[in-house]
Amino acid sequence: MIITTESAALDITENGDFETLRFTGFSDGGSPVNRIALGDNAFGIYEHDGANCTNNLYPSDRTKPIALQFVPYVNLPVINW
Repeated sequence: MIITTESAALDITENGDFETLRFTGFSDGGSPVNRIALGDNAFGIYEHDGANCTNNLYPSDRTKPIALQFVPYVNLPVINW
């Protein structure tokens, strides 16, 4: 089963340094959700056209989302996007 969960929009400034991004305001495309499912997930950042999220991964050299496993009581690893 595939469930898509979206975060509230973020502004990203590209300056060549490491940055910490905190994703908030998750929804399933309309309704707020409180949790992200445990187990195997995929993480992707998609471009926004000013009105809607597109299907274009950001940055443009990405070919697919990054696979990520969410395990209870464990911090997420650093994601080098």
